Amino acid sequence: MVSSGDALDAVVAALAARAALLGRFDAPAPEHQERAEREGWIALPAGGLVDLISPAG
Repeated sequence: MVSSGDALDAVVAALAARAALLGRFDAPAPEHQERAEREGWIALPAGGLVDLISPAG
């Protein structure tokens, strides 16, 4: 990730996708909801990296 911006982008995108899958993200504020639906919105992870790990089982 240090030598390639593309690699960093891929890791950030993977973490955002994982957070969205698990429902561990901050939703847009109500006043921004309509715009987010119209223009798109990036699900930013809420919590730490450990929160993106599913329990075994």
